[in-house]
Amino acid sequence: MDQVKVYLAILKKHHFWLLASLAALVGVVCWWMGSNTLATEYKKNKSTVESKFKSIAGLNGVLPNASFATGVNDLNAKVKTEVFEEWKKQYEQQQKLFKWPNVDLVKDIGNDPPGQPLGSDVRRKYKTQVFPNELERIYTVANVRRRETTNKEASDRPAPAAGVQAEPEAAAEAAPEEDGLVVWDSGHRSTLFQRYDLVHKARLEITETDLRTAQEDMWVLEQLAKIVAKTNEGATDEAALAVKRIAALDVAQWAVEESQRSAPTLRLPKPTAAPGTPATPPPGPPGGAEEGAPQAATPDALQKEDTELLEGRYLNDANQPAPADDTSFTEFRRIFVRMKLDVDERKLNDLLVNCANSELPLDVLKVQVDVPLQSKEKPSTTTTAPARTSGSEVHQEIIAGPYDVPVEICGVMQIYNPPDQDKLAQGTGDPTKRSLDMPTTKVKAPRVTASRGPRP
Repeated sequence: MDQVKVYLAILKKHHFWLLASLAALVGVVCWWMGSNTLATEYKKNKSTVESKFKSIAGLNGVLPNASFATGVNDLNAKVKTEVFEEWKKQYEQQQKLFKWPNVDLVKDIGNDPPGQPLGSDVRRKYKTQVFPNELERIYTVANVRRRETTNKEASDRPAPAAGVQAEPEAAAEAAPEEDGLVVWDSGHRSTLFQRYDLVHKARLEITETDLRTAQEDMWVLEQLAKIVAKTNEGATDEAALAVKRIAALDVAQWAVEESQRSAPTLRLPKPTAAPGTPATPPPGPPGGAEEGAPQAATPDALQKEDTELLEGRYLNDANQPAPADDTSFTEFRRIFVRMKLDVDERKLNDLLVNCANSELPLDVLKVQVDVPLQSKEKPSTTTTAPARTSGSEVHQEIIAGPYDVPVEICGVMQIYNPPDQDKLAQGTGDPTKRSLDMPTTKVKAPRVTASRGPRP
């Protein structure tokens, strides 16, 4: 018994080292048992995989189940059919929006495939009877402030003699009345008129590309005007407008060019124009200007002008202006747009939602807000042209509220081509590399040659 006590005393004294040795021994045994099991499992699985590979190696590319290939081909054909049907659906929906003006010889152009030559009578009719009304229709959609016809009695009233001031009643009757609420910058309206003016060109004829691109721009501008109108929906007076002023609406190369010029800025409010300041010339043809005599243009010159209209007009899969012969997408064309507006910043979210929900959806790429350095304590008055001047000029003054800020919105609209089963998925663009960046490649907006008259 005494001997046992001696061993227990030794065990108690060196128990730490004994337990440490035992733990290490147990760990080694467990590792050996586990690794042995894993090694056995690895060998078993490796043998199974190698046997499977060997079993299919002798097939030499021939599927043992011929119905598999048939099933895959049928599935691909089904998917292709579904995509084509969706293409047709999108195209038909857009055709409801893209209505050619209801003018003889012009209204049926939409039924002709692009690229089909249009007769000179059609082009002449569009030039003289359609274009002059297209911009006015867009102004109506946006509820733009414009001058109404003056009172007939006032127009019949004889003008006062020199040095004699008109009577107050006569002056009030002679003052032009205005309709609409939204101010569209008169300088930009004049630029738009000159840009798309097919009436006062020096030569009589316009090309098919002239006509089709101009009308396409009119449709896109109409959609932008509808976005403004939707955002202002319910406003009955100027103070309630979410969008009070349209500084610019640009399409295609002009939009790309202007967007690359703009950069975030901190702007001081514009000073109010003093009474009597000369007005900005109103939009429209120069007073008294008459169309010049038709000038001959060689086929090469016309082809060069048409190429200029299409060069950089649409975007490729990298969101950059594409060459005239680009084939990135065969199903649709992607056109760049830009809006410069004075917006109540509290309604900016509504404006962006209306962009996305537009009949022709606008994929927004950029929203830039220029914050003016002005107090938010009381409304201020901003003038873009003298108020209520005589003649054809329009009252351009707006009441800028404390939350009104200049906003630039840039994005892309997608215009579908006529469905063609043979062109489905034949584009050279890579869908996996689609970019959402702003266009950075420099592009030159079309300018008119001497044979077609000046363009700003």
